[in-house]
Amino acid sequence: MLYVAIADVAHYVREGTDLDEEALNRGTSVYFPDRVIPMLPETLSNGICSLNPDAERLAMVCELTIGTDGEVRRARFYEAVMRSHGRFIYEDVDRWLKGERRLRLAGNAAVSKSLACLYELYQALRTRREARGGLDIETIEPRFEYDPHGKIEAVEAVSRVDAHRLIEECMIAANVAAAKYLIKRKRSALFRIHE
Repeated sequence: MLYVAIADVAHYVREGTDLDEEALNRGTSVYFPDRVIPMLPETLSNGICSLNPDAERLAMVCELTIGTDGEVRRARFYEAVMRSHGRFIYEDVDRWLKGERRLRLAGNAAVSKSLACLYELYQALRTRREARGGLDIETIEPRFEYDPHGKIEAVEAVSRVDAHRLIEECMIAANVAAAKYLIKRKRSALFRIHE
């Protein structure tokens, strides 16, 4: 079972409100090398809708039942309240996946066990997607270092690791399930297909 949860911003952004209009005008958050201009006010985007550890947050959940072959057998969507057990950075998770088990993620054995299961699931999902001919775009992301005056001091190349791919694969599975859900119910929605 895979649970993909995202912040339920729709609970706070009601249709037709000033907040809704402003979000519509912005369209998306904008990411710059040294800052983010969020689509929603900071109190939402980095506050009550941010998955801070040990804080209850409203979420939309995509619950996926997935076979050992990586095939999604069933998908359900529902609102929930979730509590994150820790804040992880990709590099730490990747080191843990590569065998540095002394890295106690959130100091919690249950989190480590869940991550081991999630990694197995990721491998099955990835194998299945590759068999379907899914795109796998490998990129190197620049990381900028700034001096105290805001001038670029150095640019470092950051390669994607399995921890990045794991999250991406889970999001792809949830997005595909959401698209199928909308198509089956003949609901209007904008989404991109590679064809």
